Amino acid sequence: MKKRTVLAVVLTLAAGLIITGCNGDPKPDNEIIVPVTGITGVPGTIIATDPYPLSGVEVEPENATNKTIIWTIVDAGETGAKIENNSLVATGTGWVLVRATIENGAGRNSDWSDNFEVQVLPFFTMTPVTSITGIPSEGFAGTPIPLTSSAIVNPEDATNKAITWTIADAGTTQASLGGATTNRILNVSAPGIVILLATITDGIWPGNDYEDLFEITIKTKPVESITGVPGTGVLGVAITLSGTVNPAEATFKTILWSFAEAGVTGATLTGNIFNSTEGGTYKVRATITNGKALGENYTQDFDIVIEAPKPPNFPIIFENGMFAVEMGIVTLPQLTEGVNTGNTKIEGGKLIITTTSYGTNGNNGNYIFDSQDETFIMDATGYNRLCVLFEESLGGIGYWIGGRLRANAEEGVDDTGIWWGEKQGYSNLYGDGWLRLEFGQQDNETVLNLENFRGFVINPQPESPWVITITKIYLEKD
Repeated sequence: MKKRTVLAVVLTLAAGLIITGCNGDPKPDNEIIVPVTGITGVPGTIIATDPYPLSGVEVEPENATNKTIIWTIVDAGETGAKIENNSLVATGTGWVLVRATIENGAGRNSDWSDNFEVQVLPFFTMTPVTSITGIPSEGFAGTPIPLTSSAIVNPEDATNKAITWTIADAGTTQASLGGATTNRILNVSAPGIVILLATITDGIWPGNDYEDLFEITIKTKPVESITGVPGTGVLGVAITLSGTVNPAEATFKTILWSFAEAGVTGATLTGNIFNSTEGGTYKVRATITNGKALGENYTQDFDIVIEAPKPPNFPIIFENGMFAVEMGIVTLPQLTEGVNTGNTKIEGGKLIITTTSYGTNGNNGNYIFDSQDETFIMDATGYNRLCVLFEESLGGIGYWIGGRLRANAEEGVDDTGIWWGEKQGYSNLYGDGWLRLEFGQQDNETVLNLENFRGFVINPQPESPWVITITKIYLEKD
């Protein structure tokens, strides 16, 4: 018998019954029937007075033997729902229960059926979202990417436009979302590809969200230059190497320091600390791993000129490990870098005193300068005080520290043991690291002759041994 195809459409409006689909001739009794497992595409919501076509409902599996769906209204409630022209139509709001039946869908002489609840919403008009544009396709690791401010929802008059962002796949970018929900930004720390999901709730229709995926390629932002590296230094004084990486948004900014040439003598480099034992010009190299691109480092060389320390100018007496030569102080007590005189030495550009414990006579013997001859005489006329800067607060010394000034009151008068301008007190008085010794008068009220300033003493007197570091000594006037 010649096979033919029959289009079956049974429409019974009064009973609310419609049949959609195609069936062939009756199947032989011994033919295997592939059963229906379900159907998809049944709406969860519809709008009152707006017919919803049921032609888009699909039967699963695709190769099911019988796929013709018969739609019926089980319970219309107050919706006035009916099946009309293969569409579900309702005039009122509420819930409607519809049934889908496929004859012989479960097997021979066994129908498949299922019920579906559909909500009927009030009629209204809305403009659905058609696209989202403006999201960049590329970005740089370490540079935030604005999302909310970049996104453009189309059309402009879309009813719902609020975007919810989520990371669908961060890949190797270490991506995370930042900012408020109304001003989202994308943070990425490493190169790679990140995929974002943009969702607009009810963007197409109530109960039907708009979604779109965006793929952003994250690259490294290369280093262009390094600036601000120290170019000079003083012999024996450590230099902490540092620099500013440009641009500030460069992905990789960690600087590794090394000598640009092998076999360097006269200087050492430990991490970013440069030390010199000889003067001259040294070439150092700054390297930023992956600074140009992944697998390609950025390097830049810098010259550092190391010069011998210069004596300080008057009225500075001591600074950068040197005493003012023009004042003859180098002969008292002839201290140079690395040479000890008693408990006093110069090291690392600083004057270091190692105290002994406090004695019964209140004197631990750590005088720095005390000249009773003509080798140390200077004119301090016009200055009011001697200032000593300690490397750190003296608050931990424990007892007290005092200082005295020695000078000739009159020409030819022995001033041994006579001190003027004494400044002493408990250590917490010098919490700022300064000891200021005021020039004053003799005990017998004889005015101190500053034209014959002989020297000074800094006499630490702690309760136990202590190391005191001085970085600067100078004269001061009001």
